[in-house]
Amino acid sequence: MCGKWKITEKKEEFLWKKTFQTGSFSFRLRFPEELVLPADMEKFAVEKESADYTYTITIVDTLPEAEGELLVNRVDLQVFRNGEGLESRLIGVKGEERPYALYRETAQKHAQVFVGRWYLDGVAKYEVVFLSLLALERRLSERPCLILHCAYLEYQGKAMLFSAPSGTGKTTQAGLWEQYRGSRTVNGDKALLEYDGKTWTANGWPVCGTSEVCENKKLPIGCIVMLSQAKLNQAWRLRPAEAFTSLYGQITMNRWEREGLVKNLDLLERLVGKVPIYHLACDISEDAVKTLEQELMRDSSEEAAAAAFLQKKCDAENGEKSMRLVDTRAYVGMLKELVEQGKEVRMVISGSSMAPFLIHGRDSIFFRAPERELRKGDIVFYERPGGQFVVHRICGVHGESYDLIGDGQTEIEHNVRREQIFARVTQVERKGKRLAPGSFWWGFFEKVWIRMIPLRPMGNRIYRLLQGKRPAHRENEREKT
Repeated sequence: MCGKWKITEKKEEFLWKKTFQTGSFSFRLRFPEELVLPADMEKFAVEKESADYTYTITIVDTLPEAEGELLVNRVDLQVFRNGEGLESRLIGVKGEERPYALYRETAQKHAQVFVGRWYLDGVAKYEVVFLSLLALERRLSERPCLILHCAYLEYQGKAMLFSAPSGTGKTTQAGLWEQYRGSRTVNGDKALLEYDGKTWTANGWPVCGTSEVCENKKLPIGCIVMLSQAKLNQAWRLRPAEAFTSLYGQITMNRWEREGLVKNLDLLERLVGKVPIYHLACDISEDAVKTLEQELMRDSSEEAAAAAFLQKKCDAENGEKSMRLVDTRAYVGMLKELVEQGKEVRMVISGSSMAPFLIHGRDSIFFRAPERELRKGDIVFYERPGGQFVVHRICGVHGESYDLIGDGQTEIEHNVRREQIFARVTQVERKGKRLAPGSFWWGFFEKVWIRMIPLRPMGNRIYRLLQGKRPAHRENEREKT
């Protein structure tokens, strides 16, 4: 319920208090009467005693100073972070000389927003300008949610999402399905995708771009369709790796937030493993609708069952090893972008070449761009000429080339060039514990194990005995008895 709420700071101000919700995320706004909220926001208003996050909005003649380390410096956005991990943003518009607002987090669940009085009309007129005040993508990165740039349709009780770069024709294709198949557009610009551990749902979003279509509705996702313009209509289902790469550019992500971005990448991988993703090369005709419709119907029950089986493995938790549906090339390619931006990135180890130090599906590595000269014993991330990404240890240095080997291998890979190596592993999470250079096991594998290459088969047997593990064939024999 909307009512007046009084606070006292340096002076008394009368603020309106209102709560909104999209998906499972609720947020409360405290704002002065002179600030007019966009009309579509009202569609997301709810009656709740509490909210997940609160924003206090103040109108000012002069914006306060931002505090903290500068992370992003764009014409329309400057992002700062203080020692407590709280973020501030100076928000502007390209072409304007000064920012129009300051967003500043003051606590874990509260932020202050200062809006320049000179830009009140712009904030009220443009929904996307208003929503930028709230940094919702930052809040949602902490939850199992993805913000997808798409046209969101309701078709046969499920969400059909058309996604593509702006200007490709998302709204046009949505209109064709309304005209010829009786679907209904829920949002013409964005949807909030949410995962509850079993099902992906599409939720309304309080901004609809130029489409002017904005509804607050939640539906299970039936499919996502990536669009491209073409003279000949064609449709096909994308493999997970292809879908991952195609969708990546249409997901709203703060690429300067390492932890949030990695969570988004993991969620995106789950999405392409759970939800069918198609590509439609199309013109503007009913035939484009028929082409996609035929492809959707062509998806056999056998294919659906196979996808469900793979996803079941992918979703295995609580000590069970998960199965990666997106190939390493696609997934690590995204993480490599973070490394190139100077970020430290975390990834669960995949494969057995670094055993027994790192175990597939159990342990994680933390890596970043090398900040010093590489040396013998370093664990590095590099790309082979064929595009394969590999994590191995340096066992020889020859100027600008290196010899590398996995801790579980006896064959050395020679002449790996420096330019192939894009990251050095700075620490690992092994058996749930963080290890860094200087720790016992780190030093053992770096200085002792690396000198035992010819003896590694015997060393592996000794290691298993020390860990109390039986050889696999003995375990099998025991199970048969």
